[in-house]
Amino acid sequence: MKDVLNIWTVYKKGLEIFPDEHICRRYEITEGQTGPTNDILHSADLEEIRSQLRRWGLYQMPRDMDDDPVIIESWI
Repeated sequence: MKDVLNIWTVYKKGLEIFPDEHICRRYEITEGQTGPTNDILHSADLEEIRSQLRRWGLYQMPRDMDDDPVIIESWI
């Protein structure tokens, strides 16, 4: 059985998929692999997304200086 780390990444508004909403996408990280999943949250209200992630017991990680500029933050 593989150990999986899930990271949810929150993006700024303006991405092609939902141009008027913030997007939050789950990534799975396993030994030697990292990839996006089909799990997506989206909302015009960033606090709505953050509230949902908090309800799931996740913790907010600030954006790293080396992250793509469209990334707001990540949650684990």
